Amino acid sequence: MSRHRTLPQVVVGDFNAVPRGRTIALMKRRLLSAHETAQGREPDYTWPSPLLAEPPEAPGTFDYIFVSRRGRRVMEARVAFNRPHADDPALYPSDHFGLLARLVIDG
Repeated sequence: MSRHRTLPQVVVGDFNAVPRGRTIALMKRRLLSAHETAQGREPDYTWPSPLLAEPPEAPGTFDYIFVSRRGRRVMEARVAFNRPHADDPALYPSDHFGLLARLVIDG
């Protein structure tokens, strides 16, 4: 038995890569997408938010939360920060929507 224990991993961020692209396929070889695990698919899109004055023709999913296959359970995952400020319907936290995941990490 190895004395080196592999700790659960969580990798998050804007990957600037679409769900069916090579970058995300590489990530999914070793890790699971929290949103896909919880919802059965990736979000419809995470960019752009309505914060952009001139949105592109096609929105896309570029933001992810990846978790290791062992030592974790995805309890919930969803798109977050996708609503405007209560006093300003044009004000969003970012030009990207965020992702939220609730995980149980087995230790």
